[in-house]
Amino acid sequence: YLFIESEIRYDRFWSDNEKIYRITNEYSLEGKSEKIALTPFRLASDLRNEFQGVEEATNLFFTDPADENDVSTITWNGEVFEIPDISLADGSFFRIFDYHFLEGNRDSALLKPNSIVINSTTAKKIFGNKSAIGNKLRTNLREYLVTGVIDIRQKQSHLNFDAIVSVSSLNEKELKILEHDYFWMTCYTYVKLADTVNPVDFEYRFNEFERVGEAAFIQEEELNMVGSMQYFLESVSLVHFNSSLMYDSPTNVDVGNLYVFAVIALFILLTASINYINLATARSLKRSREIGMRKVLGALPRQLAFQYIVESLIITLIAFVLALALVEWLMPQFNQLVDKNLSLLDSLVSWEIFPFGIVLLALLSILSIIGGSFPAFVLNSFKPAHVLKGTSFSSGKFGKQQFTAGIMRHFLVIIQYMVSIGMIMATIIVYSQINFLKNHELGFDAENVYVINVPRDTNFRQHINQTMDLLANHGSILEVSSTQNVPGYTEGKMLFQVGDTNAIPVQTINYFGVGYGFFRLMNIPLISGRYFNDFPSDDTATGFIINEAAVEFLGLDTVVGVPFNYAGKKGGKIVGVVRNFNSSSLHREVDPMVFLLTPNVSRYIMVKAAPGRLEEAELHISDTWKRVTSGGTLHMISLQSKIGSLYSGD
Repeated sequence: YLFIESEIRYDRFWSDNEKIYRITNEYSLEGKSEKIALTPFRLASDLRNEFQGVEEATNLFFTDPADENDVSTITWNGEVFEIPDISLADGSFFRIFDYHFLEGNRDSALLKPNSIVINSTTAKKIFGNKSAIGNKLRTNLREYLVTGVIDIRQKQSHLNFDAIVSVSSLNEKELKILEHDYFWMTCYTYVKLADTVNPVDFEYRFNEFERVGEAAFIQEEELNMVGSMQYFLESVSLVHFNSSLMYDSPTNVDVGNLYVFAVIALFILLTASINYINLATARSLKRSREIGMRKVLGALPRQLAFQYIVESLIITLIAFVLALALVEWLMPQFNQLVDKNLSLLDSLVSWEIFPFGIVLLALLSILSIIGGSFPAFVLNSFKPAHVLKGTSFSSGKFGKQQFTAGIMRHFLVIIQYMVSIGMIMATIIVYSQINFLKNHELGFDAENVYVINVPRDTNFRQHINQTMDLLANHGSILEVSSTQNVPGYTEGKMLFQVGDTNAIPVQTINYFGVGYGFFRLMNIPLISGRYFNDFPSDDTATGFIINEAAVEFLGLDTVVGVPFNYAGKKGGKIVGVVRNFNSSSLHREVDPMVFLLTPNVSRYIMVKAAPGRLEEAELHISDTWKRVTSGGTLHMISLQSKIGSLYSGD
């Protein structure tokens, strides 16, 4: 219950949360439909300026939710700090999401360029107990003024950030492109509607308005596009339970799993209750003479029933107290298992959803009545004459009462066995499925491969090649490659055309930016054509590799040598086809994918270690990193661990 309650709490603490919606997007090009959480930046201004009944609208820029090690470096007072998740938003953000400001003013915190609002954890990390307001935090790009500190403690939300920078900090050219483009999906869009607005009607009117603008944009950019885009309003309190969208929060859950947990809990409770009823009935039969004597002395059936229900209540109450003590004792281990910070005491008195204490009292009453009613029914059916003569209940002389009680007890035992067998079978099936997911062939070799996050520090990017040379110059290292994307992390999407640009409409496809030697390091087989040429190579501008799924998607008889253009620009040609591999979890089918050679836009360095020399390789990587970054923090994870984390929710 505590886990399910904590999930239900997500995003219900906002004021007027029933009026807040997130805009989601489903687009279809050439028959291929995809649902994503991201939208164009321009939507928020359209919502604010073109529609009555919109109280506020805002954007929150996308940061990679799959990469916990993607950090930004901030300097304050000569010290360097790493901040994992910095996003951008405008001044309307805190008027929709009413975070409690420990310092600063919500109405003005993000109005000016180069303003930054940090959460309480980040403030404590950088400033300790000192005030954060008015201090300047420097990155390698610019300097930001701290204008607010928000309290995020005990708040369950799909919104997860360490700091937010004002969107006006972007330069004029960047903002102009963002405000003009209808198909560049860069951010999450939220809207707060007035009470008088019907969400269904508003959704229809909004889509009609955007279609007009999209058509004008396509004509202006001379894009050959055949398809449609549909926007949907999603209540903010339901965002956490939508796990079907791309580029969404990794903390989102499948609501079906919560139902499964609830059913399992009820089955366990049912099994325990049946077990208690059977034991209580067997125990009560030994008190048949007591019941017979009390009946002779004038005890009424309702008095006997009340006695058994009270006894059941006392026993159940003792069991509840012991269970609560056991829950409190095991809570730290459970929190570690589910990555939560659940508190039994907080849930007992919380009114955010429904107090756990009231739920416990209701369960206590129901179980006590159920647990005491059946034994009371059996004993009230005894005839005093039979009991006082010492006739055994199993002698067959109690007639209909004995038959009814026997049938009931057998029925309860059968139910108990059915529930137990069902849960055991379900456990075996789930265990086998998880084993399948973890051990299934992925299409690449993840063994002994390490992924190193490249700092966002622009100065370091100038030394990537030097770092890779130093890493490769050791006997424990087999291969080194830089890359923009890695299996298990979020891949990008791009607009593209193949063949004659005048005849072939624009489509979308997933893309992977890779460096020299990526396919060799990952041991991804080549089906036809060739891999990218090694450095130096013209493939950075004119060469593209696709996977088998993309070949099927394009429907071309001849693939290698076919012209390939992307993002409205003249590109080059397809030079090779590689075998399909799973870039994400096995819950998703293998998507059509194009690979671009992008050695100068690297987010990661991949290192393949020699078998049996992992410790030696890890030490070499650590020492090399310290030399190159002057002691900077190394964020490294094995690719196998990253792939395994994709199934942590299972």
